[in-house]
Amino acid sequence: SPFNINLTNRLLINDLVNMGIEAFEYQNNLTEGTANNLGIGVTEAMKMNKEFAAIAANGNQGFVTADVIENYKALRDEIGDTSIATAEVAGSMTNVVKSLKIGTAEAAMFYKQVMLTDGLTAQAAENTLILGKNLADASGVNFQNVMADVAKSGKQFQNYFGKSTKDMLKAAVAARKMGLALSMLIF
Repeated sequence: SPFNINLTNRLLINDLVNMGIEAFEYQNNLTEGTANNLGIGVTEAMKMNKEFAAIAANGNQGFVTADVIENYKALRDEIGDTSIATAEVAGSMTNVVKSLKIGTAEAAMFYKQVMLTDGLTAQAAENTLILGKNLADASGVNFQNVMADVAKSGKQFQNYFGKSTKDMLKAAVAARKMGLALSMLIF
């Protein structure tokens, strides 16, 4: 009889059903979390999670969908424009945060400056940060301190000197190399 399934097969079927339920619960929780974190509807959250999941799957720094969501929220809150703060930009920022070990808030601020002030792309922001990290390493300077300086005084530096974000990053590294903070170059 087709309904006469041996115990081993019943256990396998039970395991498959449980895995399906767990996957559904995970997706449901992820969608609910995205909707709550971003203040959007469930349908929009489901659509965005597909984008975020694809970006996380293609990331080379071992990040997950939740990391991309966190960075998207930080970007959206910092920039305030969802045509600029996109899932792709959040993916780029997540890659930088993970690979350079910098904070989400500093990265979001930096992306905002590069994209709005300099009119550059997310890829250019990523390349600029990698360049800054390499310059800091070559100068024997802690990159996290440089990023903290940029977050604290970068906008004032750009307003005072009228320089690009890349120039501001170079100045922050140079200041740190001399034992100073970026703010000390302004005032």
